[in-house]
Amino acid sequence: MSRQTGRSLYWKLWTGAGMAVVCTAVLAASVIAPSYGDYWLARQNLAHVERFRLVLDAANRISAERGPSNVVMGSIGAPSTAALQRLAEFRAASDAALNVIARPATADLDDPEHPIPLRYIESVRFRLKYARAEVDRVDNLAVNEKRLEDVQQGIEGMLAVVDDYQSVVAWNVNELVDTDGGIAASVLTGHMLSDLREYGGRIASQIMAPIATGHPLDRKNFIESSRTRGRINELWRLIGGQDALFRSDPRLSGKREEIERIFFLAMGWES
Repeated sequence: MSRQTGRSLYWKLWTGAGMAVVCTAVLAASVIAPSYGDYWLARQNLAHVERFRLVLDAANRISAERGPSNVVMGSIGAPSTAALQRLAEFRAASDAALNVIARPATADLDDPEHPIPLRYIESVRFRLKYARAEVDRVDNLAVNEKRLEDVQQGIEGMLAVVDDYQSVVAWNVNELVDTDGGIAASVLTGHMLSDLREYGGRIASQIMAPIATGHPLDRKNFIESSRTRGRINELWRLIGGQDALFRSDPRLSGKREEIERIFFLAMGWES
């Protein structure tokens, strides 16, 4: 075999080997790239959903603050030290939850830690500060000076904070669904469960002012509480019938029956 023929075969061998390497690399990339893309998306979804959990946790904290606020405003005479301490603890928990979702400040839209627009959070903080001041004002009134309108105004101020916070929740829902429409169902279910918790507490607040001041239940209070009851029943109709939701996580096993037994049946409601 001549030297020229040997070089030709050598060149063809290396060319073939190179082409095989290139084809293998292309094939591997075509297989791995989608898997990596799915992995990256799953990581992003996990981070976004975890942040959404913090947003809903803050919503629950603000809603829960309304309970000890009502106790303080409805006290006959000076509220107990324990009641004031509990209110202070719930206020601190609300503030801490709002601080968590307000940070960190980053301008990277692809970063799962991208902050909620501060204008939403500042609006909630401003309204919360005003509502707390109103609660404290009512608390400082003498028994003979505490009117139905005062307590009602204090309650409505705290309700307005929760309503204003819905802009924060809605912003996060939109961000999550825009990122991956595949998790829309889970996100909306979480939102509905949070609303269910809010309305469960709200219905008591809507009839609390007349009771605290010794007045008969006003038509306005009755209408509002009836509307809230309707919302609760409708939300539970949508969520409670989702068998797959309660089977998907062992922690939810038996919770549907527990909710219906404690919340609906104990209160004489039909879910």
